[in-house]
Amino acid sequence: MSNFILITSKEKSSGTNQNFKIKFSNPIENIKGVKISKISIPNSWYSVMTGINDKIYFTETTNWVATLTQGVYTFADLATMISTAMNTAYTTDNNFSCTFSSLTYKYTVSHSATNFSLTFGTNTTASARGLMGYSATDTGAATSHIANNLANLNYSDNILIKSRNLSGRNAYINGVKKNIIFPLKCNGNFGDWLMYESQGDDYEIHYSPPRQFDTLDFTLLFEDATTEIPLNGLDWSITLKFIKGNAD
Repeated sequence: MSNFILITSKEKSSGTNQNFKIKFSNPIENIKGVKISKISIPNSWYSVMTGINDKIYFTETTNWVATLTQGVYTFADLATMISTAMNTAYTTDNNFSCTFSSLTYKYTVSHSATNFSLTFGTNTTASARGLMGYSATDTGAATSHIANNLANLNYSDNILIKSRNLSGRNAYINGVKKNIIFPLKCNGNFGDWLMYESQGDDYEIHYSPPRQFDTLDFTLLFEDATTEIPLNGLDWSITLKFIKGNAD
């Protein structure tokens, strides 16, 4: 015997759309397993997010921090924003520039005359390095630095759904318990819906002995498994199949 239950952040009992709890009026009892049937999440987070990926760290003889303005960007628009932010932070002159190659999908940050280093290894807080395609290392001093990797305006390649109640507290990432129940591929642009619908490849969680659920919790995280996704007021949903007795 099994029951399908649609859970939406709109019906939350407490919390935010990206981190909420829902309390059932009647407990769901004798549950031996849960399968994930459907997921719908709006891609409603910005390319640049304040306090998450808005900082560029660089140094010549002085350490500088450039702050990007939160918002949705094209690759070209972000290059302009990077130039503006670095020149605003650097009080010596306005000779920093950033270009984006549509052939390699990489950014290049340059100064017209002064050697400087990008210090993404030393400084990691709210770093924009992943957005820009740079590694988590400090570069050597030079007038120009090409990104090591492709730019990624999605910020994260996967969205992780966390649930302490459902996971059985046995889901690990890099050897640490994270209670992740599902990784959803982030393969859409801003404004798209990220979707999953089971095609017989059910993600199933087993319980022995059977469990009872009075409350469920859900948190949406970027792939660092720590940073909450800002949905900016939009709702998401997940459909679960609760299996009672023998799994069918």
